[in-house]
Amino acid sequence: MAFVVEDGSIVAGANSFASIADADAYFADRNTDSAWNDLGTTEKEQALVRGTDYINTTYRLKWKGHKRTGDQSLTWPRSAVVDEDGFDLADTSLPQSLLNATAEMALALQDADTDPYAVDRTNTPIKSISESVDVISISTEYMDLSQGGSSALTGQFKVAFEQAKVWLSYLTTSSLSNRVERG
Repeated sequence: MAFVVEDGSIVAGANSFASIADADAYFADRNTDSAWNDLGTTEKEQALVRGTDYINTTYRLKWKGHKRTGDQSLTWPRSAVVDEDGFDLADTSLPQSLLNATAEMALALQDADTDPYAVDRTNTPIKSISESVDVISISTEYMDLSQGGSSALTGQFKVAFEQAKVWLSYLTTSSLSNRVERG
């Protein structure tokens, strides 16, 4: 797997919102970098891709604005997004809060064995799995964490998830539809 960071210029094949340097700086600034520093370069890259996958999938229909192009590999960069103070965000870069949330989720999802529940290959948290033997039937129920369903989370993952939600709050809408203004 190639590690390709989106920098706002719509990088072909991008699979991470944040670079290792972004995540290193984020954790160092908060003096919470010991677990992150224990990871090797490849592990950090994989963790950032998983964190990006989680955010990209969970918030895909909730982002403000719209993707700059239809063929970009990630949901950012976006156009027509306003920050929490009402200022237009540049559509040629990624907001720092998105990079911060990606770092939080990367560390939380880094090792599925230590998560309070399992995640599937797209990093979507699994609420329950039902299996039948006779007529071979598998049913998987997923948690919807984007609507505040974090009550089942525990430990470090809950802390990281709640922090990521805060970082992403002004970049998302409160419903699945974006506001349309007609002039």
